[in-house]
Amino acid sequence: IHRETVAGALISQVDSYVGFTVINIEGKHMGTILEVGGTKHQTYLKTSTTIIPNVSNIVIEINKDSKTVLVDWSDTW
Repeated sequence: IHRETVAGALISQVDSYVGFTVINIEGKHMGTILEVGGTKHQTYLKTSTTIIPNVSNIVIEINKDSKTVLVDWSDTW
């Protein structure tokens, strides 16, 4: 699991990302991370508005300094 701020990152269940703001690539606020859950095979990000699969083609960037996560996701999916 990648822990750096790089394109195509995955969020680790070990590190705490609870409270990070999630923004999609269109700039829409997708909520705040409440939980990183799942199994060792598939994890997800539960926000205040949606559940987002924690996969590298969806989680685009993690910025620990600004506490934001950039995702390729829509709340209508």
